[in-house]
Amino acid sequence: MKMIHRIYPVQDTIHGQSIVIHAYTFQSELPGPSVYIQANLHGSEILGTVLLSQCIHLLQSFDSFSGKITIVPCANPLAVGDSEYNGIAGRWSVLNGVNWNRIFSKYEKCEDSYAQQRYFRENIFSAVSVEEKLAHTLQSISWGHKYVVDVHTTGAQSVSHLFTHKEASMIFAGLDAHTHIIWDSDDFYGAFDESQRISQGADVYACTWEVGPHNTTDSTLVSERLHTLTQWMHSLWDRTIAVTPPFTVPIIDAFHVCAPYAGYYVWRKQPGEIIVDGEVYADVYQPWNTTVLEARLSEQSVLLGIYGVYAISSGEQIGFAVRTPAS
Repeated sequence: MKMIHRIYPVQDTIHGQSIVIHAYTFQSELPGPSVYIQANLHGSEILGTVLLSQCIHLLQSFDSFSGKITIVPCANPLAVGDSEYNGIAGRWSVLNGVNWNRIFSKYEKCEDSYAQQRYFRENIFSAVSVEEKLAHTLQSISWGHKYVVDVHTTGAQSVSHLFTHKEASMIFAGLDAHTHIIWDSDDFYGAFDESQRISQGADVYACTWEVGPHNTTDSTLVSERLHTLTQWMHSLWDRTIAVTPPFTVPIIDAFHVCAPYAGYYVWRKQPGEIIVDGEVYADVYQPWNTTVLEARLSEQSVLLGIYGVYAISSGEQIGFAVRTPAS
């Protein structure tokens, strides 16, 4: 399978190095869907880069497919370079504290693809901040694709889940996510998937796919997600969209679990499990007074991720969950 490798410059550092985005495009002679997939917009979310790198190698072995696939394995080299001891941070820009997935504006829609790309180039060259340059570069690469997947990860432990709009939920059901969190198209938080949907219109289907935990390249998990991703792409080529409706919740019912007490947290519940109203989800050890407290939720919820900070002060975020109706 023929592959086109393009390099997009973003900015030069004071050390003389160039920050660039690598994009890999597979273009079939047969008409079909256009798919764009990127990963590693946040620095610690390295699982997606390994996943998409393996996907590129797999696509090169394919004899044929229909349509167009563009893959960006590492969407944000700046965030990946924001390293710290024994891990990678890179969730926010170190210059201004802006979340890297809140930099995407409602950009202007142009009459044709040529005018649209000229608009992106002009904005890249005129942008003041590196965040703006990165945003417009990724928007330029992804523009014109019908199906857009932004691969992310969640916490130290998590189950696969995704964010999308209502009309796209069945389209992405084949990604086999535990939960679909549906955002309201009238709200805009500056996320990459939102910018695709709102700016390109109803013909574009976009999602943020949370494939697993941070700071891991677990080979078994990568193999599972690669199988799921390729099966989903095959469903687009064969026009066989999944018929089983996924479990969905509105984004208003998604929330961060915050620590009710300071102390050392020992979780009783794991990602994917239901926490019923009033149930204990963690024991909290307070070594300064030899007390053990019980952390509870007041609403029935599904735990989707645990953030991995176990010795923590009260009020800090320790997990991610969605509210669900009591059965």
